[in-house]
Amino acid sequence: MSKVADRLNTIDAMFTEAARQGLLQLTAENEILDGRIIHLEGRPLINFGVCSYLGLEMDPRLKQGAIDAILRYGTQFSSSRVYLSAPCYRELEDLLRCIADAPVMVAPTTTLGHLAAIPTLIQDDDAVILDQHVHHSVQMAVELVRTCVAHVEVVRHSDMQALDRRLADLTTRYHRIWYLADGVYSIFGDLVPIEELKELLRRYPTLHLYLYDAHGMSWSGLRGCGYVLSHLPERDRTVVALSMSKGFSAGGAVLVFPDTESLRRVRTGGGPMIFSGPLQPPVLGAAIASARIHLSDELPAMQQNLLDRVRLCNRLMLDKGLPLISHALTPIRFVGVGRLRVVLNLMRRMMDEGFFPNIVGFPATPMNQTGLRITITLHQTEGDIRSLVDALAYHLPLALEEEGSGPDEIAKFFRHSLAKQSIQERRGAMATGAFVIVWGPTVRGRELKALQVFNETIEHFFQLQQQGTIESFEPVDLEPNGGDLGGFLLVRGDREKLNALRASEEFLRLNIRASLVVDNLGVINAFIGEELQRVFANLGTQASELSQASGTLGTPAV
Repeated sequence: MSKVADRLNTIDAMFTEAARQGLLQLTAENEILDGRIIHLEGRPLINFGVCSYLGLEMDPRLKQGAIDAILRYGTQFSSSRVYLSAPCYRELEDLLRCIADAPVMVAPTTTLGHLAAIPTLIQDDDAVILDQHVHHSVQMAVELVRTCVAHVEVVRHSDMQALDRRLADLTTRYHRIWYLADGVYSIFGDLVPIEELKELLRRYPTLHLYLYDAHGMSWSGLRGCGYVLSHLPERDRTVVALSMSKGFSAGGAVLVFPDTESLRRVRTGGGPMIFSGPLQPPVLGAAIASARIHLSDELPAMQQNLLDRVRLCNRLMLDKGLPLISHALTPIRFVGVGRLRVVLNLMRRMMDEGFFPNIVGFPATPMNQTGLRITITLHQTEGDIRSLVDALAYHLPLALEEEGSGPDEIAKFFRHSLAKQSIQERRGAMATGAFVIVWGPTVRGRELKALQVFNETIEHFFQLQQQGTIESFEPVDLEPNGGDLGGFLLVRGDREKLNALRASEEFLRLNIRASLVVDNLGVINAFIGEELQRVFANLGTQASELSQASGTLGTPAV
């Protein structure tokens, strides 16, 4: 039997067994969906298996956008885009260009987008390096060029040292070297090592990136542009694929190009752009409505609310000692379980408790690296998250025991993925210090500029939070109070990192910009946690000493 047939038989056996147990290939029974609850076999379950991170699929504006598009253009526009595009395509791509701040092209799906872009952009004398965990749809597209390009290989997941070594070896032999990876990985929820990639781009002029950031769009980045675009300001050698089917809550894909010529080549010569059908009017109408929300002042608060939920989930799982594979601040959480029979047992238990996460295993992960993928959305409440974590902490040990497994097996199977720090070390990385940025009234006549600088500042701290430079930040605006304080921003994190941040070039630049549009700007150290306890202990000591000294000085001479 061939390796391909053996692989297919393995997948078939695993999926068939999971489906037989009522854990896969299910259909929701709701007459009306609300984003939070699904009904299966007559019982309500809280949905922790959907990727609509901001919950926009239930927003009335997206629904109305789809309805309006149907009324204006019909249910379909059946023409290849090589001939003719529906009228609303132009408006959507104009809006997406504003979100990405770069040339963009809409594709029917991310898979078709990859199939259009990768064979068109990667040339015969190029080399290709795939991250071990890059999405299957990207791997499929690479198969189309494998027999044409000069070299294709795979490197261990997110191993930047291995990538560096391969680049050093290949850079003198190939015109271009493409590294293909995800921005936010769809299974473990970890992030591409973007800072290391920046350094490799600087050192290797031959390096080009094709990054799939489907799960980073909307909840991350300025205007919801995604994790990659928000962290790679210089993108002259980078192509990014985004999805409008996840946090964007519409459908289709967005390819973001470094220049208009690359866009033109893919639009003209990419196979699916010639032979595949387009997005239909109702999807385009919903996408236009979503894009307008992304470009509005509403989005930062939605993004922050989601991150608050993710942070809560991480903290609770950490406190319960659950094997969370990645601690990145992304809405995808993965609890490692190990063997297939254990994850099937655990999934049954979670459904009995009223929760619906996702079973994940081979071929999405290596054999014996199965687990439950939990996606966090704005549909879920904090109480939902707390109850989910409590149920996981209770049932995981029972499922392991019933199936003859244990924590040692989880540690063995995920030894390359589990975070190496102990729980105590991770707790030690939590906030030890804080500072406050305060401001007064806006300078009259500069209100719009002040709003622009405020949004720039929020985006900067949002990125710092995702990078782990700070733990959290919270902006507060005060109602008119007759005083000089208009609002403040509380930033928490490791004291040493905060001190370095305050001396950074970008922080100083933003402070200068803010000082030009608001009065009474200030940055003040704040004390929390153990620092606060030390401050009050020191205060008590000094007060006691001064009191004693005062008493001594006040004693009359005899």
